[in-house]
Amino acid sequence: MAELTLNAFKNRVRSVARANRFLLSFQAAPTGVSGFNFSDEMQYHVKSASLPNKEIGEIALSWFGLERKIGGDPVYGDYEISFINNSDFKIRLMMEQWVDYIASGVDNERKDDLTYKSIIKIDQIGNEDNVIATYYLHGCYPKSISEIGLATDSKDTPEEFSVTFAMDLWSNNDSAASGNSILKPAAATT
Repeated sequence: MAELTLNAFKNRVRSVARANRFLLSFQAAPTGVSGFNFSDEMQYHVKSASLPNKEIGEIALSWFGLERKIGGDPVYGDYEISFINNSDFKIRLMMEQWVDYIASGVDNERKDDLTYKSIIKIDQIGNEDNVIATYYLHGCYPKSISEIGLATDSKDTPEEFSVTFAMDLWSNNDSAASGNSILKPAAATT
């Protein structure tokens, strides 16, 4: 049985990861979106994000009223990032341009997904400023951009907005074997 003392707890839980120590960046710009540049400066405008969840779908097999469940396909949900709006609206306008490129509301055109998907990288930073975990979200594109609330009685609060991204999959590395290849056209075979 585990020892139930404060000293035992302190000896076994020496250091914990902290949710406020992370960096987020876009590793691959969407090739079709001109001028897309999520600079190092913009990393400071990321207010909140998350480490992605992992889920396996379920296949239910039935036989004479009895059910047996087995693991199905991996499921990758949406991913949300909250931004503090900068005074030049750089990030907000870049996200709006990205969404407009994917599906234009003016000319009703849809672009090839190889030109608008990106890779998002999240680094979890340790207490000694070292990277302790890295996640890559492959095949990302913005699905929606939230409103920015405006109010005359709002003071001492920066504007914020969120962007919800769809993704194909996520991995702990950015090698081609882990999904990076889905952003590149397949080589032609002869």
